[in-house]
Order: sequence, then structure tokens, then C-alpha cells
Amino acid sequence: MLGALALTLAAGSIAGTVIDAFDGPPPKLGKNEDILGAVSRLERRCRELRADAHRVSSAPFPLSFARERLREIVQTWAQQGAPNCSPLIEHEHSEIAWPTRTLRSQIFNVEGSRPVAFAEVEAVVSLLAFLFGDLLVKRLDALLAKEADDAQALSVSERQE
Repeated sequence: MLGALALTLAAGSIAGTVIDAFDGPPPKLGKNEDILGAVSRLERRCRELRADAHRVSSAPFPLSFARERLREIVQTWAQQGAPNCSPLIEHEHSEIAWPTRTLRSQIFNVEGSRPVAFAEVEAVVSLLAFLFGDLLVKRLDALLAKEADDAQALSVSERQE
């Protein structure tokens, strides 16, 4: 088996394969373990590590972390949603400059190469955060509290361990 693998690698039939010299300590076999047994053991360990990584990436964040992040998001929206009233002071026939955002849409049922449309609309969510930020945080916080599962949660530092 190893001879066939060495011939395959030497022939370069596996694209992008490079053989580098290994400078680390030689691999150790377990007691009464042959090479195939060691390969099976290490494959099993890799599966365990992938399962652990999946468990960590699937774990929820603690409610305290989510609440902190929620407040940061709403604060950013509120800053973006503040209307500009300066033109009323600076010009006689001016308007309030409401915050806007650009939307991109794909147009279907049209000949040609994937036409795209753009529109600029008022940033309603940002404006609501500007006007009712505290109420928005309170309501969103209640939704977070319903969804939270602190018993299963992992903090950012616990995820990095």
C-alpha cells in the first residue's frame, strides 16, 4: 500500500501534491499497534476533533454577549439614522436631509446579461433607532432573553480554547 502511494506521488498524478521532509519527532505506535492501526486511531481522533469544532461553532453565545452586541448595533443605527437639519438653518428653501440607503436588485424576465437596478430609499430602521432607540433595545432584548440558552453557551474566550 505504501509503495503504491509513493509511486503515485512520485509520478505527480495528484495535482498540487508536494512532498516535504518532516523534521519533527518520528511518529510513535501504540502498544501492539501496527501502521494501519495507527492510521485508524488518528483518523478517529480527527473525527473527534471535527465533532468538537462543530460543537463549539454551533454553541450559542451567552445572553450578556448578545445584549452588549445588540446595544452596539442599535447605537450604530441611531447614529446613521439622525436626520440632517443644518440645511434649514443655512438655506431659505431647504429640506431636512433624511438618511438614505442604496438597495440593489436583480431584474428578471429581461433579455441580456443579468440586469441590475439600484434605488435609494430612506433608512427607516436607522431612523427608528434614532427616534426610539431605548424602546427598540428593550423590545429586542426581550426577544434575546426568549432565545438565549446560557446553559449551552460558550463565550468568545471559551471558543478560542
